[in-house]
Amino acid sequence: MTMKITFSKIPFDELTKEYMFNQRMSFSPVIPFNSSIVAQSGGQDKFGNTYIYQEWANGNKLYLLRHVTGNPPMNHVKANYDLKPDK
Repeated sequence: MTMKITFSKIPFDELTKEYMFNQRMSFSPVIPFNSSIVAQSGGQDKFGNTYIYQEWANGNKLYLLRHVTGNPPMNHVKANYDLKPDK
């Protein structure tokens, strides 16, 4: 069973890798992994931006924030592991 985490408990200080990309791009781990999600959170921040946070059993953590303002809207990703753009 996946544990629910509140926004205030997301460990932003552990998410040292940071990426920005538009809606047409996606990212993959530089080192692929196979692990199950053990905790997650999702919702909207105080500005109306949608976010999701996930922790995997192997210790990987990822936070994705979808900015609703701007042209085009942007995705802001913070993680504790390296990501690369998909081709």
